[in-house]
Amino acid sequence: MDPDDLVRLALSPEGHAVVDFRGKLPGRGAWSHPGCLAELEQKPGMLKRSLKIVPPAGPWVADYRAAVERALLDGISQAAAAGALVGGHERLKLAMVDDEVTWVLLASDIAEGTEKKLRAAALERVRFQRVPIASADLGDRVGKGPRAAVGVRPSRATAHLVRQLRRLASLG
Repeated sequence: MDPDDLVRLALSPEGHAVVDFRGKLPGRGAWSHPGCLAELEQKPGMLKRSLKIVPPAGPWVADYRAAVERALLDGISQAAAAGALVGGHERLKLAMVDDEVTWVLLASDIAEGTEKKLRAAALERVRFQRVPIASADLGDRVGKGPRAAVGVRPSRATAHLVRQLRRLASLG
């Protein structure tokens, strides 16, 4: 698997396993698929082979989700500053039809009807991801008024954002 699709648990000096979001903490570590973190919380003994000890269970899913959400918000701001996001309902629909966007970010409070219309207008390759911020906050992040949805154009400026979107999607 691509290392960007995995999460590392690193052993702290106190013997606790902590989420190593950037994968750079020193010492022993264990790599896991994000979807498996919940099982590891239930059965921390599964880490004994990699870490050489059985660490106490931690809130690894919550810690990883919080780190991904923080990085996602940063990615939205970076992509907006680079002009790599498409906002506005009609502009977004046209961009999807013209195959200009690969992801559509949906605000947490998007209306069901709006979401259905956007999904109906999208090509099959477009992926949708609900993000943990309301439309007013999403609009603030992109420097516009409230946005229920924004499209992500493929570019170097959106690489960080897309990585976080994939990570968030892997958590369900």
